[in-house]
Amino acid sequence: MPDYSHYAFPIILLVVLVARRIMRSIGFQKFSQTRLTVRVVLLSIATLLFLITAALHPISYLADFCGVILGLALLYWAIRHSVFEKREKDFYYRTNIWVELIVVVLFLSRFIWRISLFYQVFSSDVETPEELKARINSLRDPYTGALIFILFTYYIGYSIFVLRKHSELKTQDI
Repeated sequence: MPDYSHYAFPIILLVVLVARRIMRSIGFQKFSQTRLTVRVVLLSIATLLFLITAALHPISYLADFCGVILGLALLYWAIRHSVFEKREKDFYYRTNIWVELIVVVLFLSRFIWRISLFYQVFSSDVETPEELKARINSLRDPYTGALIFILFTYYIGYSIFVLRKHSELKTQDI
């Protein structure tokens, strides 16, 4: 019988990371300029890298474009339904619960989809290098690219919105 205990730590780590992501996505979030700025910078770099690597398969730009459009629609909805509060000396923000749930569902669905694809592709032994190449090529799908760009567009745009709104609100009382 195979020993699967070596998978315990990575699985626990993934569960903790996903739980933290969900908790940060739902409810009021404490404003942190550093965290939001780092998020914008890192996601912008990741977006550029994805766009550069998409040049190898130009048809994937169509899925990326669809993801950006859907991300902008989600962002528009989130901005229109955002709420800001000042508690003591700290600012807090949140958007509509449905926007938050959509973002969590998109994140989890992409995550589960990719893990299931990796499991399907690498669950059996590879006999030739050509077979390995074919399996790796099967991991490229336009849906993942679209989901990535929905999330990137939303997170970059919403973080920039919160940063700007915070600087506006600092000068006035909420």
